[in-house]
Amino acid sequence: VSVLEACVLKSGIKYDEARVFAALDAQRGEVYLGEYVLNKGRATLKEEVLLTRDEFAQRVQGKVAVTPDDELAKVARSADVLRIERPNSADIARIGLQKIARGETVSVEELDANYIRRSDAEIFAKP
Repeated sequence: VSVLEACVLKSGIKYDEARVFAALDAQRGEVYLGEYVLNKGRATLKEEVLLTRDEFAQRVQGKVAVTPDDELAKVARSADVLRIERPNSADIARIGLQKIARGETVSVEELDANYIRRSDAEIFAKP
């Protein structure tokens, strides 16, 4: 379960076919941004990207965005920003349980972590 997905679902937005952006502070002047479509209580991922704060502000301009981060809400002032509580482990577990109940699972062999940005070790390693 992506934390960005959990942000969208925690927003309480109930409109079907709603396009919603979820944003988290990625530090280093960057933003993790996920674009989702809500439908019947499910969030379908369209894209997850790492952007600069300026790129983030441009991408969500005039759109609906949710974030638990006050600073990002200020950066995205041209968007319709909904400030939410950061999803916790219970929120993530609830979403995971719903996915299991719907049969939305993968085998252990297919399971993989989703890192939008490379690790510091990869970024700062000498060639």
